[in-house]
Amino acid sequence: MHEFQCGSPVCDTRFSAASKEELMDEVIRHVQEDHHIPQPTKPIVDFLEANTIREVPSSPTAG
Repeated sequence: MHEFQCGSPVCDTRFSAASKEELMDEVIRHVQEDHHIPQPTKPIVDFLEANTIREVPSSPTAG
C-alpha cells in the first residue's frame, strides 16, 4: 500500500492505492485538477514521488 499527502501548505489532500503506479496516476490528476498544472514535467513528478509518497505496511487480515 502506498500513501500520498500533498505537500502544499494550503492543501490537505491524502489518498492511497495498492501500487505506487496507481497512486502516481492519482497524484498527477490531483496536480492537474487541484493545482492547475495541466502538464506536470518529469522533474515535478519525480519530486512529488520522492517527497510526498510513502509505503505503508498492509494491516494483517483477521482470522
